[in-house]
Amino acid sequence: MRAGNLHIAAIFYAILWYDALSMSIGGNMGKPEEPYIEIIVETYYESGGGLHGDIHVRPAAGQVFPQHLRVRFPRAIRKANPVPSRFLVLAKLSDMDGGNEFIHTNHAWGYRKL
Repeated sequence: MRAGNLHIAAIFYAILWYDALSMSIGGNMGKPEEPYIEIIVETYYESGGGLHGDIHVRPAAGQVFPQHLRVRFPRAIRKANPVPSRFLVLAKLSDMDGGNEFIHTNHAWGYRKL
């Protein structure tokens, strides 16, 4: 097996393990049937939204997800990069406990700054 294929397989099994663990410890990751896919996200400013700071993340234009959806993305990375910045991430559509839809990324997984 080539190294690239092995890396993809490892990521796939890590995703399955993470979703299973989330469900087993009482977490209710919404939309478990949704696959993780690579997308490009971008940071932007939005103040007064009552959310966690002024720097937010959304899918970049032209991605499979609409830009109005928020992306759960590590705060440290948002703050460490100028706005706007773009990143390639593994993400999936979620709606934690049946609430509003958002894009989920895992803070422990890698990303690539574009």
